[in-house]
Amino acid sequence: MAHPVLLLFDLKATGHHSVYINHLVQYWHHTQIPGKLCVVVSQQFVDRHSDVVALSMQSEQSEIEFTAISEAEYAAFQQAKSAVAKSWIEWKLFCQYARQLKATEGVLMYLDSLQLPLCWGEVPPCPISGIYFRPAFHYGKLLEQQQSWKERIRQWRQRLILAQILRNRHLKTLFCLDPFAIAEIQKLHPNTQAKILPLADPVRIEPTNVIVRSQFKQELDIEVGRQVFLMFGELNDRKGIFPVLQALQQVPTEIAQKVCLLLAGPINADQRSRIESAIASVEATPVQVILRDRYLKGQEVQLCFETADRVFATYQRHVGMSSVLAHAAATQTPVIASNYGLLGALTRQYELGITIDATDPAQISSAIAQSIEGAISVNAAKTEQFLQQNQAERFVKTILDNLLDRSQV
Repeated sequence: MAHPVLLLFDLKATGHHSVYINHLVQYWHHTQIPGKLCVVVSQQFVDRHSDVVALSMQSEQSEIEFTAISEAEYAAFQQAKSAVAKSWIEWKLFCQYARQLKATEGVLMYLDSLQLPLCWGEVPPCPISGIYFRPAFHYGKLLEQQQSWKERIRQWRQRLILAQILRNRHLKTLFCLDPFAIAEIQKLHPNTQAKILPLADPVRIEPTNVIVRSQFKQELDIEVGRQVFLMFGELNDRKGIFPVLQALQQVPTEIAQKVCLLLAGPINADQRSRIESAIASVEATPVQVILRDRYLKGQEVQLCFETADRVFATYQRHVGMSSVLAHAAATQTPVIASNYGLLGALTRQYELGITIDATDPAQISSAIAQSIEGAISVNAAKTEQFLQQNQAERFVKTILDNLLDRSQV
């Protein structure tokens, strides 16, 4: 029986996208799965993640091959005038490379951007599966607050498109990062031949030791008597940095004197001047602000969460999951999270901290004060359960067990 040729396709190079590919490539590399793993990405991915690309190998049974689309193809994709136009270009590229590489299976690592072509686009040359990041049509059952008419229209549209996707006879498996959505997706087309499976949002914890942790804290130079509030990842309005910075200007002086804000991640280029101005306003208060304005990975990520006393997950009406929750759970660090959607539902179900209206600086300010007073905690057992459900190995095996002959994985 011929060995499979599995194609991973993703044109984005940051965030979840690189992490997910990394997990699958590393597992394939170490396990020596019979067959070929083809990874089609942008040149930007190759340049930024040379350590992952370096795992490319060829042995008697197993092979990993990275293919970057051409500069002209990527330029056409990037320069498309709308998200809809980009999705059709992206789908055409997937089909083209699947044929070229003779893929026996294709995995759309970010299915969300390809929903319209999956409904009405070119027939793919092989069976396909995909990772669905951001279902929101079921948020009416998850939310603590009323939804706007715009949100309800978007959810109605999402239901229609997703029901049509489930009719695609080439769709083999729909992996979904939102466990609350599985039953609701199945209701959209009960007779679909595709499997609909929950997928872990994988986190791999990089071990640290006492000496390294101590050196890291010394390097940060956190003032004595302060609690560390961490905001991790790209600093932008979606992350909720502006309401947080506004909230810190509102806290009473006696609270501000006990707060250290650790901003760990690159400042969004388009919002840099506005963010830097807001940070300067907080620095004029008794709050200590520490900024690490760069992309962090590996052990340094773990060190940030181990150093934190509280973690902000103050996304602004964010749809989907965030690895911030899993990293915080790994260190049993309470989160101050948005009450919206999946983030809010997971925080409440697993008692990972507290949920608030993250668009309201007054509620954030109140949560900071509660934290200083020691009123925010986690449920250790439930937090550990949440972490176990989001292990990297569970993510990898869910995908590969359902795409390959189980005896090969």
